[in-house]
Amino acid sequence: MSGCSAALAAWSLLVFGCHGWMPVALQPFVLGVLGAALLAAAGPARFGAWSRPLRYGPLLLGVAARQSLGSDLLAILGLHSSMQLVASNAASQRVERSLVGLAILQVQLSTTLGFYLEASIQAAISGLVSWSGTPAELDPVYGGARSALVVALLIATFHTGSAWARIWRVGSAFALAVLGAILVAQLAGLLAPFGSSTTNNPALAVVATQLPWAPFVLGLGGAVWLTRSPGDAAAAAAGGRGPTLVLAVVAAVMVLVSLPPAGLRAAQKVVFYRPGFSNWETADPNLSGAGPYSTGMMGSLPMFARALGQQAQLVDALDAAALADADVLVLVNQDHSLGKASLELVAGWIRGGGHLIVVGDHTFFGQAEGRFEMFVNEPLALTSIRFANNSADHLTHAFRDATVTVGLGGILDCVAGNPYSPIIGAGLEVGWPARPIVIGRHGFLDEGRMPTPANDDAIGDLTWNVGERLGGVVLLAEQQVGAGRVTAVGDTTGFHNIARSSAWPAAARLLRSDPLQSRWHYWLTALVLLGMAGSQSPLVRRRLPSAWEGTLWLALLSAPFLPIADRTNNPLVGSDVPLVILDTAVYPAGKLGDWTDDGYLTLISGAMRSGALPLFTSTAEHGIPPATRALLVSSPRVDPGPVWRRAVVDWVERGGHLIVAADFGAQPLLSGLLTQFGCRIGPLVMGPQSVEVGLDGGALVIRLEESWNLEFESGDWSRIVYRGDTTSMARRPWGKGLVTIITDRQFLMNRNQENRDIIRLPNLKFLMRLLGTTGSSR
Repeated sequence: MSGCSAALAAWSLLVFGCHGWMPVALQPFVLGVLGAALLAAAGPARFGAWSRPLRYGPLLLGVAARQSLGSDLLAILGLHSSMQLVASNAASQRVERSLVGLAILQVQLSTTLGFYLEASIQAAISGLVSWSGTPAELDPVYGGARSALVVALLIATFHTGSAWARIWRVGSAFALAVLGAILVAQLAGLLAPFGSSTTNNPALAVVATQLPWAPFVLGLGGAVWLTRSPGDAAAAAAGGRGPTLVLAVVAAVMVLVSLPPAGLRAAQKVVFYRPGFSNWETADPNLSGAGPYSTGMMGSLPMFARALGQQAQLVDALDAAALADADVLVLVNQDHSLGKASLELVAGWIRGGGHLIVVGDHTFFGQAEGRFEMFVNEPLALTSIRFANNSADHLTHAFRDATVTVGLGGILDCVAGNPYSPIIGAGLEVGWPARPIVIGRHGFLDEGRMPTPANDDAIGDLTWNVGERLGGVVLLAEQQVGAGRVTAVGDTTGFHNIARSSAWPAAARLLRSDPLQSRWHYWLTALVLLGMAGSQSPLVRRRLPSAWEGTLWLALLSAPFLPIADRTNNPLVGSDVPLVILDTAVYPAGKLGDWTDDGYLTLISGAMRSGALPLFTSTAEHGIPPATRALLVSSPRVDPGPVWRRAVVDWVERGGHLIVAADFGAQPLLSGLLTQFGCRIGPLVMGPQSVEVGLDGGALVIRLEESWNLEFESGDWSRIVYRGDTTSMARRPWGKGLVTIITDRQFLMNRNQENRDIIRLPNLKFLMRLLGTTGSSR
């Protein structure tokens, strides 16, 4: 196996990962199969036939770690470790060296400079494709352009031979990638438009999302064919010259230009600018309105800032008094001109160390003097970031498992679970020296239209059409300006009342001006990267590195990417803001942040109406914030364990209110917790029932869909909903706190409170009473 062929085979492990277009569910299978094929092609096992099954273990562990932690380096490390159990010969050492080089290359391409390098190649390919008379925006930055760059670099750095031979082979491979881009354009032109509006056509969606692979497939196959010559095998056996010199030089450049931004001062005060196309109203506690849109958009955002331990102020004018002691200024959907004086004031404040967060939306315009303008770009004039007239739409659900953070020291995280909550935002135009932070891999830019006074609808057709950008959509970017910083967020969804409940860790990071990674994290990564590249360079040594040297370097380079700090950091410090927490440690059934029957947006509305801030979080992972008024467990599916149970019981004893909604099927999961409180859920089921209850404020007729009998073993229980000897809902005091058990698992869901079709006001009022009750206020 030649060095180039081995390197290309190893790279194929990565392109099917989170940086490509392979469906998330298939990634572990494809990565494992390709890695096993590479191991099988590398030769017999070093320690005999008995070790053949064993040598696949590190690969599988690396793939599993990569899927759970989001770092491709872990997959490379697993494969490299498996290679140690393969025969030790020159050919396998070339494969090991290629894996080390690929790790360096992966880091380089994921830096800020790497983003612009790929973007420039994308522009060059688009220009060449345009010669064919086909729309050029079909070869995404993170599809064909990255593939062309990787193929060229691998041939140049891993293949031996004369310089002219390398140049010819690189050019040929790049030409094949361009031909692939043209093929994609021609094929896309034959397809009907696809995207969000054609999700009912799975076959078309599969074909469409795999289109960007055509340039890579042609470039890969052509490169392997071009490098298969007798001289390759002889050079591999001899060790070769210059295998990673280019990578070492580029690594140094990447480190120097990808310095993290300067740290900002502690964000103690946040100012929110009220005017704009946003709703800062809070939910009406009197329930004069109900339904999906009754809780407003941004009303609880200042409350959220206070829950982070910050001062929060909502202002109607940007003047010296408003910014005098402000650390963070937030503009949301600005729909008018701020005026020259305010813009100059804000610019000076930023240069002095302030942090401006500009939150915009898709195809957003404001109207002034009969014309439409994107006023949201006014405060961005200091930067190389712009909102464009487009919608950043997605080919998968809301960019879920399809975004990547960029930097150096946290760069290979394939962000799972849509933490910044972009749904249909605006694709940002980013130029140097701005830094793209979150990039949507599986997305496209749906071009909008220019609104007119007669028709102010600027939204496009929400469908990808030939000629629109496919892939590599920038959703969040930042730029250093003087001593301050400007952050642009391409979608307001993560700041909405209803969405921020699950996206609050990302929103908290922005409001607190927390860095994506600490500076020591960056320097650790940089030192390992440079040392790794230097050790492989012929300028330092002529011999091939030993097998275990490569493993050590890969392990050191992978270590800084483990998101340990982010998983343990809890910015909620507690304050005068009461919190209502839906505990996701037990994996509640259904979708948390939507209006489907199994969703929990009603719970958010009820918490806001009762004067509390709603959040969804795993208390087993982050703990229970001090200001938590009520902790809810709904439809549990797993048991978080005895440590979690002890923490919950202690919290209730100190004055918290625990509300559990579960059925008999959850009894095994909750048996330890319920036994501690002196009850259990029995097997007797009762059908739908409407029951009059009197709880803290008068009688209500509430409806239960399906409840099970709650059996009491000890304690002073008060039955709330009961029929004869059977009980559907009850509560008891516990220390200074309160425990409420509801044996209808659906009661806290939208289906039994309010959704798009049903509004049950008595149930809503009852839920508000539950959420407003604490042990100390009974």
